[in-house]
Amino acid sequence: ALLDALTKDFVAHGFDLQHLMRTIANSRSYQASLATNEWNEKDHINFSHAAPRRLSAEQLMDAVAAAAGAR
Repeated sequence: ALLDALTKDFVAHGFDLQHLMRTIANSRSYQASLATNEWNEKDHINFSHAAPRRLSAEQLMDAVAAAAGAR
């Protein structure tokens, strides 16, 4: 459902990538904190907080290459 909504919004705004990125970055899910509280510390299925995880080697290499402007 979320991807369908993002797709519709993306198409409705003329395939504007900047608008899409702004929409995602301003979403509640994207801005979820890593810190837990007494109500959500054991919640692992409802996306009540962000779960920290490491990047894979491929993701890290792609991020470094993108930051350095390399192909």
